Amino acid sequence: MLRKILLENWRSHARTELEFGKGTNVIIGKMGSGKSSVMNAICFALFGTFPLLQGRKISAEEVIMAKPFKAEQAKVKLWFEFNNKEFVVERTIRRGKPAEAMLYINSKLVAGPKVNDVNERIEKELELNYELFSRAIYSEQNQLDFFLRLSPRERKQKFDELLGLERYESARELAQRLANRFKARISESKELLLRRRQEFDKEKLKELESRHKQRSKEKEKMIDEKTRLEKELSSFKAKEKELEELEQKYKDLNELLLATKSKREQITKIIEETEAELRGKTLAELQKELESLSKEREKIISIKNKKEAKKNEENNMFVSNSNRIAVLKAQLREIEESIKNLESIDASCPLCLRSLDKKTKQKIIAKQKEKTQQIEKELAELNKKSQEIEERIKLLNNEIAENDKKIEDINKRELNLKENLSKLKQLNELKENNEKLEAKEKELEQQISKIPFKDADLKEIRTRIASLTERLQGINREINLIELNIKEIENSIEELKKQIQEIEKLEKHIAKMELIHSDLQLFVNSLASTQADLRSLLVEEINLALEEIWPRVYPYKDYSAARLIIDEGSYELVVRDRNNNWTRVEGILSGGERSAAAICIRIAFALVLTRHLGWLILDEPTHNLDSNAVNVLAELLREHLPEFVEQIFIITHQPLLENAATSSLYIFDRDKAKDEPTKVTQAKNLLL
Repeated sequence: MLRKILLENWRSHARTELEFGKGTNVIIGKMGSGKSSVMNAICFALFGTFPLLQGRKISAEEVIMAKPFKAEQAKVKLWFEFNNKEFVVERTIRRGKPAEAMLYINSKLVAGPKVNDVNERIEKELELNYELFSRAIYSEQNQLDFFLRLSPRERKQKFDELLGLERYESARELAQRLANRFKARISESKELLLRRRQEFDKEKLKELESRHKQRSKEKEKMIDEKTRLEKELSSFKAKEKELEELEQKYKDLNELLLATKSKREQITKIIEETEAELRGKTLAELQKELESLSKEREKIISIKNKKEAKKNEENNMFVSNSNRIAVLKAQLREIEESIKNLESIDASCPLCLRSLDKKTKQKIIAKQKEKTQQIEKELAELNKKSQEIEERIKLLNNEIAENDKKIEDINKRELNLKENLSKLKQLNELKENNEKLEAKEKELEQQISKIPFKDADLKEIRTRIASLTERLQGINREINLIELNIKEIENSIEELKKQIQEIEKLEKHIAKMELIHSDLQLFVNSLASTQADLRSLLVEEINLALEEIWPRVYPYKDYSAARLIIDEGSYELVVRDRNNNWTRVEGILSGGERSAAAICIRIAFALVLTRHLGWLILDEPTHNLDSNAVNVLAELLREHLPEFVEQIFIITHQPLLENAATSSLYIFDRDKAKDEPTKVTQAKNLLL
């Protein structure tokens, strides 16, 4: 049951709060006063849309109040009870921003702020979607007899949509189209299969298989011949290798023989040259000469050593003489300096430093000059002695150098003798080696003579190998050609086998498609049967409801019953007249009767399709009704309808429908010329 609704900045409603109760709730107001906005708000609160918005006749932002002031957002909040739960749903529309929604169940937030989340949860809780609500529960302005005004085809479509049967029809049509496509494809595939069978040549396949067998045998023979030739070739190559090894051994031994002879000739030449150089001297003679030279060198070295000792003595004497000369020269310099000092005016004694008189100075100078003469005389003798020593040293150096030359000459002669001794020893070794080489030559000549190698044999084998190789190459070319031919035949056979496989595959595919087509046709028939059964069942349920509703709701006595029938695939409402005849309602019911019949149908739909909800919303249900019909409708809404529907909402401009209210009555007013918001007056409050 709907308890309360709050509208803020919703169309012409600045802030409108309405409470509802069980029975019939009536909202009366003149055109443009904002009556229908309330029912649109209820629909929007429940499902996030309403007929004008769903049909895109207005946008969501056009719902927000624009006059007398431009609001930035509109809000609707709805309180209702269902299935022993208390619901509060609040939705907000903002300019330029996404809408938001919040759903509370028993004061607990269960969905939001995403609009889709709230929509899904409400549909799940109410077991009702917008389409069913808008057709079975909510009657738009002047749409009370909506179903009666439809053409048979439109009525069938709308009834099937309302009853949920259009899904079966859509599925059946889709399945039938699919079955028809399969049927067309089966026909095309069968034509293709016929062409494939006509194109396939069985005789050609047999011929190819026979040729393949023949060529394979030829290949086997060629391979056998190839194997035989390869064995023969392998045997000759082994002989060739054996002869090549003998040839190589023959060459190696000859080369070794030549090298040995060459080496022996070289050694022989060296022996002859060495013997000529030694002039027939023996080892004893050469050793005796070495001993003599050694004694001579020792004698000369002894003399040299004595000369060097004498030289060292002379050098010492020369050094001592030179040192004395240096001392005497120093003394002369000192005496000369002393005489020079004494000859000065203020000369003083060099010992006591007292001033000297002239006589004393002359006496001292005379003594100094006498001393100078003695020193000069000694210097002259020492210089002469030094010259004599130098002459003797020079003579000794010459004698020592002459001894060095003699020693060097002896060393050279000794070296030459030693070389000759070495050559003599080498000569003996060379003679021994020469004898060995001569023996080796004979041995090599014997080995060469024993090698079973003939150049003609090797040439003959190589000629045979070349001939076999050429024959093998020819056989390989023939085998390759046969293999290519066999491959071509195999490819042709493979192509023919592929054609067989394609034919078999196509046959299986056709069989599979025929099975699918059969299943699809069965499915189509099942859908049609199910759809018909469901339609009959739902129509039967609706007619059971009409049997109960019609006599208690329909206020006239002309027709005692009504029922919905299926006629040539369409739905027809028929009524039973006084003569118990069933007649279609088109063209025989007056305006009031049509309204009563339309209400009965809506109640029947609501009871069958929304068993637990118990709502009915009628927006301007008095279209084309006279005052008498309006009074009858008011009585029906007040006295009879509450027996079947828990809560009824009437939106009308007709004052006569005030009498229909059994719960709440609201009067809406609005000065459109001044763009005033809607004003609400609660004229009756019978809320339970």
